[in-house]
Amino acid sequence: MEKDRQGRTTKSKLWRELLWRKPITVTVILILFFSTVAYLWDDLLIPALPSLDRPRLYAIIHWLPWYIWTIAGLLLLVFFVGENAYRVIAKAEDEADRLRNPNLNFVVTHEDTPQTLNSGQIGIHRRIVVANDSDVMAVNCELAVENTSLALTGFTCNSALPVKDGNGARRANIHQRSTLHFDLFVTFLVFNTDVPQFTKMCTSTWPDLPISGESQETIDLRLAGDNISTRRFQIRARRKSRTVEIEEFRLQL
Repeated sequence: MEKDRQGRTTKSKLWRELLWRKPITVTVILILFFSTVAYLWDDLLIPALPSLDRPRLYAIIHWLPWYIWTIAGLLLLVFFVGENAYRVIAKAEDEADRLRNPNLNFVVTHEDTPQTLNSGQIGIHRRIVVANDSDVMAVNCELAVENTSLALTGFTCNSALPVKDGNGARRANIHQRSTLHFDLFVTFLVFNTDVPQFTKMCTSTWPDLPISGESQETIDLRLAGDNISTRRFQIRARRKSRTVEIEEFRLQL
């Protein structure tokens, strides 16, 4: 429906939605026709011309007095307005439910991004990319690491990941048809080389990844928000010495 500058429905549009409907229009026309014809015949023509013959159409209309036609039509009009009001309210409630609990379609991938850190070192950020592929904004979203098989020094479960370029923020909105990036790992490189020096997970405690041989690992993620159902993903990753390479995502139902 028509909205004002504050996004609220205007009164004029609401009344048009309630009244400007075919059943209501037809009812109003019939009320006016039957009541007017009956009133003109009974109160104007018959007193002036008592010998006037009644036409066949009048016999049908005269089945009820004009005021009964008016009352019946008004009752029918109230019924149609009530039915249409229910339809408008139900439609508004459905839209409100859709906005509160949208069926969002998320696509989760990852990317590796070289970046110059504040310390002057070069780091490789491994980020989780969450794409909101719906027409509704996901509000106040958080991506947290619930658990991992990685032997991380100082790791705590259920730790939220920071939003890319979010100045430390760990919650943000994911607008419709757009993406949001969460930092998962950062690998610091040896100066002037691309050799990994050490790797940290980007949770609140910034746990270190100890040096180890090659192995298959898992990382359990939880995506939550104010207007979305909680979703869980599992990352299959390959650990190589000082780094972790993401290989596969799985949605856990």
